[in-house]
Amino acid sequence: MRLGTVVLSRGRLLAVAAVFVEDSERDLVRFDAKIDTGFTEWLGLPAKDIEVLGLEVVGMDVVLMANNEERSIEVYSANVVWGLQHYNVRVHRVGTMPLIGMSLLHRHVMTMDARNGGAIEIVPGD
Repeated sequence: MRLGTVVLSRGRLLAVAAVFVEDSERDLVRFDAKIDTGFTEWLGLPAKDIEVLGLEVVGMDVVLMANNEERSIEVYSANVVWGLQHYNVRVHRVGTMPLIGMSLLHRHVMTMDARNGGAIEIVPGD
């Protein structure tokens, strides 16, 4: 079971959960990431966090943004601890806040109390 929290930020509710990413020294770094059901990939991290982790570019992806604009962005590879599982995932360079995407949530069940301070529970679904 993983717990996150619903937080009020600039007048908007955000669902936030912890994810741990391995840096170049193999130490785990905790990120409080926004759960983004519109983000189909695994994990998104801002450039400053990618630099701190020492991740290397492994390619480029063309992505479709919410405004229907296509954009080419850098992709990295990282080891992630999500719950009790270890994953090697694709990390997309994103704006200013870490994002948990639908690929990381795949095969999990999320329950959320959608109010400021509400709990988020994420458990394996099968």
